[in-house]
Amino acid sequence: MEEKKIIKADKNLRKSVIILIVLLVIFGIFFINYFQKYLKSLEALADDSPELAIEKILSALKIVTISITIFFTLAGLYYIRLAILILRTNEFPPSGIRVVKDTSFVTGKDAQRRGIGILIFAILLIVIGLLFPIYMNKIFKILLL
Repeated sequence: MEEKKIIKADKNLRKSVIILIVLLVIFGIFFINYFQKYLKSLEALADDSPELAIEKILSALKIVTISITIFFTLAGLYYIRLAILILRTNEFPPSGIRVVKDTSFVTGKDAQRRGIGILIFAILLIVIGLLFPIYMNKIFKILLL
């Protein structure tokens, strides 16, 4: 019986990913806190000037929409690049790719299946990223009626 080859985790990459996740969580907490205060100020503004409050809400939603679109599209492009590399080399993970945790090295049809799965996921991310602003635009128009 053939022994499975394991690609060892890159400890520096793991440390970087953990630091990034912690920083994103901290940023998220501050953002949510700021956004809640912003919404409360908009509530007060809505009593005095509803039109101005709606304009500010729509501006905030547009910023969020653009951010989500950029994130999903860039993530999708990264995964397309990864999927193509997997499909070309017939290896998962492809040679030279660092991994966060110990990962079984796979070749052949199993690698191709993983590459195709990642490609489908990537296309889905891009489609969601590009459709999101279209649907948000429809919501904006409904809010303005």
